[in-house]
Amino acid sequence: MFFADAEHLPYFYLALFSVALGTAFFKPCLPSMLGQLYPRQAKNREAGFSYYYMGINLGAMVAGISSGLLLQRFGYRIALSSAALGMALGLSVFVAGRRHLIAQFVTEPEKATKYSKAKNSANLANQSKALRYLCLSYLFVACWALVYNLAISGTLTLYIENYTQKTVLGYDIPTTFFQSLESVGILLAAPILIFLYRFLGEKRSPHFFTQMNFAVLLSTFALSFLTYMSFKVSSVNLGTSTHFTPFMWYQMAILILIVSVSEVMISPVMMSAISVLAPEKSKTTFQSFYMLVIGVTGLLAGKIGAFSLSQPFKTFFYVTLVAALIAAFYAFIRKSMVTVALQATKEIGCEKI
Repeated sequence: MFFADAEHLPYFYLALFSVALGTAFFKPCLPSMLGQLYPRQAKNREAGFSYYYMGINLGAMVAGISSGLLLQRFGYRIALSSAALGMALGLSVFVAGRRHLIAQFVTEPEKATKYSKAKNSANLANQSKALRYLCLSYLFVACWALVYNLAISGTLTLYIENYTQKTVLGYDIPTTFFQSLESVGILLAAPILIFLYRFLGEKRSPHFFTQMNFAVLLSTFALSFLTYMSFKVSSVNLGTSTHFTPFMWYQMAILILIVSVSEVMISPVMMSAISVLAPEKSKTTFQSFYMLVIGVTGLLAGKIGAFSLSQPFKTFFYVTLVAALIAAFYAFIRKSMVTVALQATKEIGCEKI
């Protein structure tokens, strides 16, 4: 990226390809390695993934602020170089601590053997059913991710920038502030939820399928909230009315914060579930597919968001209706999913996910 400009476009495309390829290797492997740090009977696995998710968003927030300041003062070359420096430092930390990860993997063969024996036992059918439920949960993740991408992507940014009253006491709130609310919401919600689950204890804390179900319901509520807000402008073409500001800044802030809470309740526990229920040699593949679901729904959300600029209420109403039906279906089969998952995890030596 440092050498890319209008006269050297091949460098630009090569850099983008490298970023995409590096991300494909990077993102799925991290949750897989994190899952291997916890014994199968560990009771704090979900808390570990929540802290991991907090770290991601803390890094994203700090990186966004620092690179933005460098971009304003020194230009994009220096800003992108700072990101490269940060990644180099992170890689150095990983290489320096890699021996601890390897040692952990070496000390786990007995558990891996027990897991293999469990898979080949008479309980294989129940574990296979739990795996099918895990695959089905990707559908519910896709439902949540669609709402997430609508609320966090450029679609909402356009509504905030052009159609939201952002002036408070004479100060116009920058649109970028709203984009950082997602990370703020996650950093605030994650420790609260971790404390709540620990306070409830292992027996009373909700199973990960239950948490995911609530996250889908919460995201559906957030989308219905956006549908309600868009009702007042159903007769106005937002694509041509650039001076019409029907939305208030606090409404957009509430919407983003609700979605960020649902994100804490679904993303870490989904990665945690994959680290336990997915086959030993396919955990990274399942994590990759999870990332793929987020990406594909992001593309779909972009198409829906573009259409919503001309018909906001109609668009959001139909998407909300579909999301509500999927959430209701999830609630209907959730009890069976939880029962099968608990039995399967018990058979492979994990008391509870």
